[in-house]
Amino acid sequence: MSNEQPSLLVQPDVTMARDFLERIYGDECQGYVVLWNKRTMKAVAVRASDHDKAAAIAIAESPTDDVYFAVCTQAEPPRQGRGTEDTALEIPGFYLDIDFMDSTPETVWARADEVLEVLNNLGTAP
Repeated sequence: MSNEQPSLLVQPDVTMARDFLERIYGDECQGYVVLWNKRTMKAVAVRASDHDKAAAIAIAESPTDDVYFAVCTQAEPPRQGRGTEDTALEIPGFYLDIDFMDSTPETVWARADEVLEVLNNLGTAP
């Protein structure tokens, strides 16, 4: 039996990104999803129901850049930035950001096991 850990890297594609966004926002969310490019610091707003367009933008930029999406939809496309708490329209679920930024390849799987143990003990299934 190998001690090799699975790769953390996934080759994203438009279908995967679209399915991800559709599961989060569905067809009922109103307003705009804001995508943000970390390198360029530019944001673009896409209707929350337009999963195809949002996925295409994210995947087109992802080979060279980190692209993030704002969980809350915005009532209107932000004039600048990513939107604010005051302009947020909807939160389509419960979110928990688990960040492994400080992990090394040697420690990330041990930390992932710790996180999974905590999550499994929350008492509420996802």
